[in-house]
Amino acid sequence: MYDYLEMAHRCLKLAALGLGKVGSSPMNAWIWTDEQGKILSEGWLPEVSIFSKITQNTFTEKSSTDNNLFLCQINHSIEDFLILLKQNRIKQVFTAAPTRQETIRTLEENQIFIKDKLLPEKETYLNRRFYCFQSQKRPFIILKWAETADGFIARTNYDSKWISNPLSRRLVHKWRSEEQAIMVGTQTAHFDNPRLNVRSWSGRDPVRVVIDKNLRLVPNLHLFDGSQATLCYNLKQNKKAENTEWVKINEENFLPFFVNVLDDLYRRGIYSIIIEGGAQLLNFLFEHQLWDEARVFKAPLNFADGIAAPRVRNAQQIAQTYLEDNLLTIYQKLNKK
Repeated sequence: MYDYLEMAHRCLKLAALGLGKVGSSPMNAWIWTDEQGKILSEGWLPEVSIFSKITQNTFTEKSSTDNNLFLCQINHSIEDFLILLKQNRIKQVFTAAPTRQETIRTLEENQIFIKDKLLPEKETYLNRRFYCFQSQKRPFIILKWAETADGFIARTNYDSKWISNPLSRRLVHKWRSEEQAIMVGTQTAHFDNPRLNVRSWSGRDPVRVVIDKNLRLVPNLHLFDGSQATLCYNLKQNKKAENTEWVKINEENFLPFFVNVLDDLYRRGIYSIIIEGGAQLLNFLFEHQLWDEARVFKAPLNFADGIAAPRVRNAQQIAQTYLEDNLLTIYQKLNKK
């Protein structure tokens, strides 16, 4: 007998390889073993079901014994799933997440044992973007910034380059490749003129999103260079140009305005977004509980004066690590009861 929990952990690690590659589907993976625990085949699923993998001859090694199958979750039709199990003499199925009762009943009626909920909290965290998108009908929102040791994100002239070190900035580019969209407010777009693309990492560029309610931003900013898909939310016009779309929101007050932005992103199928500033926008999101995760770099610099860093509130620290001389702290929003 081998350690089923250890195999479930391996399955979750495999599934994590799909971060940024699975579209709006949950990250999933499979491990096919014989009765003694020898791995016959394994892999992660970018955008296709396990049944599709079988039809592509991924499961090529046949076994004469009864076999086991490990999954993060069963998220495909039970009819296809039964075909997979019977073709490969799979008699036991293990899932990290809870499984629908009707699926459990169907498997048991076909003499297939199922053990679910092996690692439910870890699977929920792995697929937190998917679950947020499905339950709250909005993208999963990640807030990110770098601040000095004395608590500023920019000088009084709004200059913020460079607070974080090169290693931290490289990690930020990795994050950008993993999320569907990236947002900044008007002030950050104006003063920083960011590109909001992936340069220090390999991967696709996120959709750029900028808030410019009164269309004050000048057209020669990097955001409007047409190099990647860009959405500009405003009060004045709907317009499309090369790779850029201006979207009119008919709400003067910023809270309903921003909620409408999230609604539009949801309708476009954008399930995750990183928001990189500025301080006014980040504080607004903390105040109105419109966030899910915050990632904060603290650098050993002192400005003495400047733009104060956002104040994290209603949050639980879930991770902390050093990247050379930068301290990265990750927070998760506490759900109000």
